[in-house]
Amino acid sequence: MRYLGGKSRTARQIAGCINTIRQPGQPYWEPFVGAGWVLARVRGEPIFASDANQALIFMWQRLQRGWEPPAVVTEEQYAIARSGGYDAALTAFVGFGCSFGGKWFGGYARGNTSPKMVKRSLLDKSKWFENVHFFAADFLTCYPPTSSCLIYCDPPYDDTTGYGAVPKFSTIKFWDRVRLMETCGHTVIVSEYQAPDDFTCILEMPTKTEMRTVDNGREARTERLFRLGEHTPIQPGLF
Repeated sequence: MRYLGGKSRTARQIAGCINTIRQPGQPYWEPFVGAGWVLARVRGEPIFASDANQALIFMWQRLQRGWEPPAVVTEEQYAIARSGGYDAALTAFVGFGCSFGGKWFGGYARGNTSPKMVKRSLLDKSKWFENVHFFAADFLTCYPPTSSCLIYCDPPYDDTTGYGAVPKFSTIKFWDRVRLMETCGHTVIVSEYQAPDDFTCILEMPTKTEMRTVDNGREARTERLFRLGEHTPIQPGLF
């Protein structure tokens, strides 16, 4: 499923880094699970996943119980979903999976994106999520699901497009929350382009966005993973 800010291009590298750092039996928590690209590649239990978008979590929970999304969503059905005419799981499927660029009701997607393809992608991923504990929560205010977690955060990036399904995101409060989680005994890895000075970049991943440049190419960006404090960068060759 396409998702604004999703990690389809870098999921393998990010999950490799997570699996390298994570201790045996250490609980894993993704509080910005989104489309689940990284989650599908993380191995070992227990695993927790959450998001501030309740509809998105309801969708993942229903997929765990055997729900199959529709293979066809018309523009009329898209409008019904946007107006709140369907249940939460279907609303999330349509709102993200059938929208242009994966942006929450950012316009009915045409062309290369089809509900049938999105459905197949979600069903393939959900095979890995049988034992994942999904719950709806805001990372900035909720308690961690258990102690000593390895937490992977993929928050809305600073100065990038947000979406109306969740409250406006505070980057300043986010970094303070990460510091608090570390103080409480958790290990936190953050995806971002940049971070405050007390964080170290442990992995760089050159990639390209969906944004078109004037020469009809795609804008190059460098995705980074950060940890609080001083840490040795991880070599991509380890995974």
